[in-house]
Amino acid sequence: MKKLYTFLLLSIFATADILASGLSTCDFNYINDLVGGRATGLGGAYTAISDDPSGAFYNPAGLVYAIDNQISLSVNSYKNRTSVYKSVIGGNDYEQEVSSFYPSFFGVTQSFGQVKIGFTFATLNNEILDQDSYFDDLTQPINDTNAPTTYNMNYNITENTILAGPSVAFFATDNLSFGLTLYVMKKAKQEIALQMITYEYNGAKRYSIDSTYITEDVWAIKPVLGTQFMPNKYIALGLSITPGFVLSHSKAVQVFKKPYAGGTDMNQTDSEGDPVTTFKTADNDIDDSRIPTLIRLGAAYYPSNKLIFTTDIIAHIGSQNLQNDVENTFNIALGTEYYLTASFPIRFGIFTNFANTPDIDKSKANQEAHTNLLGLSSSISWQTRNSSITLSGFYQASEFFGISPLGEGEAQVYAGSTSVQEMQMTLYSISLTGSARY
Repeated sequence: MKKLYTFLLLSIFATADILASGLSTCDFNYINDLVGGRATGLGGAYTAISDDPSGAFYNPAGLVYAIDNQISLSVNSYKNRTSVYKSVIGGNDYEQEVSSFYPSFFGVTQSFGQVKIGFTFATLNNEILDQDSYFDDLTQPINDTNAPTTYNMNYNITENTILAGPSVAFFATDNLSFGLTLYVMKKAKQEIALQMITYEYNGAKRYSIDSTYITEDVWAIKPVLGTQFMPNKYIALGLSITPGFVLSHSKAVQVFKKPYAGGTDMNQTDSEGDPVTTFKTADNDIDDSRIPTLIRLGAAYYPSNKLIFTTDIIAHIGSQNLQNDVENTFNIALGTEYYLTASFPIRFGIFTNFANTPDIDKSKANQEAHTNLLGLSSSISWQTRNSSITLSGFYQASEFFGISPLGEGEAQVYAGSTSVQEMQMTLYSISLTGSARY
């Protein structure tokens, strides 16, 4: 079995990439971050509440229900995402681990008569991958000889999306409010990938190299339009719509390949004896980029002043996310909050994070990974009249105790091949939030 995998891997490398660079990408799922300590604890089911600065992200209409002016002084987050591709290189698993520590949110709200204004800054999909993978237990069958073979992969990928902008909210009637947040979005990504195969035959080392360098920058406008309605003191309903308008999208790509001819000669040369290499560059301004529209519909139930139940339906509608072809996704979030004491609330949430890629068709090649995630979240707060501190976090996974509740994850690791590999993913984040009322 190991020989079969090795032969497949090396044969594919002769004409194409072995592994699609950046396999572990946040672009394949939308809900990779939850904004705000309280909202995180509720699993992101916050559209019908949104009464603190983070509400500008979920539904700015809820800002008018904030009792005091507020400022989120410090929100620091640590995030880790691990993707495991089963039995892909000589029978070995391939694992990618992405982690980062970063300031994830800042927000402030201020009352001006019956109008509430605010400004928020949020960092989403902040990920850093700096990983070397080395496999030295492979063999390449050559002339009835199993030549010792090594495979080395070096990846360095950084990516983040920043949202920043003002908000305004006001009451239209005593129980109906409207709000608007005008976000400017900046997305930046840099990817460096190097893959090299080396094997020994008749005392000589042969090698093949594949190197890729990609940079991508996006500027966009993302307004959040929201409304909130409270028919009575027990029920709140919320709706927000977030379209996206791409202002500019540029992408630069450099690719260098030094392939091999197969057989006993990995150092392929042309008719003049020079090494055969491929070097491609592309620097494009992409005019047809689009961003899906985000729609949130939420409801909250207040059976007492100590207990809240809340739920959100979260839809991303659109067939294209920048350059990626995507499908519509529909997710649900459920959360509850309970005050153990007047100063000590605890929160729990559960939510889905369905992949925006289609199910993998086993008759086709070069398809994006498809992994659905189920998330659990919690937060605890200590609050006084003028300040609060919140510890929050979430955990998402494709598999719990050997069970995949939303279906098994799949990927196509080998470029140009229709083979499908099992994929498992985990994602967790821990955040500490300090805020003050004034």
